[in-house]
Amino acid sequence: MADKKKTRRWVIRAIVSFLAIMLLLTFFSNTIMNATIPKVVAEYSQQGNLSSTSTAKGRIECSNKTEYKVPEELDGRKIKSINYEPYDYVGKNDLVIELEPVEDTTDLDELIDTYESMSKEMEYDARTPKEDALKAYNDSLDSAKDSVKDAQEKINKIKEQEIKDDNAQAVIDELTPSSEALEAEINAASTTVEEANIRITEIELDIAKIDDKIEYLKLIPTTTPSDTTDTSETSETSTTETSATEPTTTESEENKSITADLDTVEKCEAKKQELLDEKATLEAIITDAQGRVSTATEKKADVDKIIEEAKATLQEGSMSDSSLDMAEKELKNANKSVSDAEKNLSDAKVKEGINAEKDADTKVATQKKLEKTKEKIDKMQASIDLVEILAPETGNINDIIVGEGDKLQAGQVIFSIYPDYSDMVCTVEFSFPTEQTRDFAVGKELTPDTSWIDTVTIISIKPDKNDPRNTRIVKCSVEADSLYPGEEITVVASKSNQNYENIVPSSAVITDNSGSFVYALVEKNTPLGKKYTVKKIDVEIDKTDGARTAIKGEGLKRDYQYVTRSEEPLKDGDRVRLQDYSKKE
Repeated sequence: MADKKKTRRWVIRAIVSFLAIMLLLTFFSNTIMNATIPKVVAEYSQQGNLSSTSTAKGRIECSNKTEYKVPEELDGRKIKSINYEPYDYVGKNDLVIELEPVEDTTDLDELIDTYESMSKEMEYDARTPKEDALKAYNDSLDSAKDSVKDAQEKINKIKEQEIKDDNAQAVIDELTPSSEALEAEINAASTTVEEANIRITEIELDIAKIDDKIEYLKLIPTTTPSDTTDTSETSETSTTETSATEPTTTESEENKSITADLDTVEKCEAKKQELLDEKATLEAIITDAQGRVSTATEKKADVDKIIEEAKATLQEGSMSDSSLDMAEKELKNANKSVSDAEKNLSDAKVKEGINAEKDADTKVATQKKLEKTKEKIDKMQASIDLVEILAPETGNINDIIVGEGDKLQAGQVIFSIYPDYSDMVCTVEFSFPTEQTRDFAVGKELTPDTSWIDTVTIISIKPDKNDPRNTRIVKCSVEADSLYPGEEITVVASKSNQNYENIVPSSAVITDNSGSFVYALVEKNTPLGKKYTVKKIDVEIDKTDGARTAIKGEGLKRDYQYVTRSEEPLKDGDRVRLQDYSKKE
């Protein structure tokens, strides 16, 4: 029982201790957190009016003055004397400044020498004959084309020869059998003539023998057949014939045959007639055979001539030193030579065109350089001849910035001529903040702070090139009885009051590259007190008088306080501690 009571007391004590520790930790944690949270000062926005006044200064400028700028030909010239002072009246073409004469003309002499040298060089170049840079390429192309033509002609000749050879061979093949047939016919007819002639010769011999026999028979008396065999007759006859046919002493076998067959003159005459008839037949055969030989010979001669011509054609083709393959290779090489020559000619024409353009450009550049040199000579000569500077207009001289002994610089304005005061047109440029010019317009008058100026009227408004966002250049016309350019004047520009919904101290508005914004204080009640956080709200600036600024934007509320001061830089959602710096802690 006692143990249970002790345990209960121990649990109660532990609970009490835990609660005490929690209270202490809560108190000190709040104190520590408050010590690390940045302190801020905030104010509520107000509804009310804002008004502003701006002043600006500017110098009077004469917009219709005539400025004298030093021309290039007078660059470096030395002033001898100035005949007028500021505000003196001058007439047009009055002598204002007298210059020292130019003693050193070396530069001019060098320019003249350069000009003459360049002129002669251009003349020599124009008179120099121009070579035909494309002649060699054109000749090469012509030669290559001639080679193509020759190769093509050779191919044509070879092909023609081949056709001739084919035709000649066809002629030979066709006429050779005819020639051989004619040759055979000639040989056969010649053989017939020869054989007939031999036979005729034999017949003539036989006829001669028969004639001899007939003569012999006519010399002896007629006998009976038995007498013909008489020995004495035979002996006499033999003696007679022997003596008649000396030196032969005996008859041939053939004569014996004739003698045996021709025992009488009638028989001899009949035999002779038979031989004569045979001879006549043979002569007819010979005549016919000779005619055939003559005809066949003529025909064969014609055929052989054609064959020989065909063979000559073949021989001519066989003696050719070029084949079709070789000729075609020559043509191919020649065509390639033509292509190469055409490409070389084309490239040469391009190069020649480029060179021609370069030459033309060079001539143009040289001509321009020559013209510029001539202009420099003319200007330099004019500068040397010029020793007076005259007034360009009638009026009052002013803004003289040079003195005796000074050297002039090209483009420098050394004095101005102002018209009479009654004709003078003057302007002034003022610089105003952009916000101040929101209700400015062309034609609006600004208030001058001097009594001798009648009116200052706006004629243009444009951004300042040095600060186009925040500054405007306001150009105004100025009217008064007498104006002196260069004099400084001041104008006042005020903007009327206007009612605004949200006006906060200007320190509450922060502007960066993204625009303008404010930090609103958001309040929340907690068991330990009020808790504050900041909320970033983008705004637009309506108006400011320097100390206060009228703003507008979504999210603005009248019950918001806006941070005007902070110990540390803030960001959206940061927790802060509201502090009243007017009270001592």
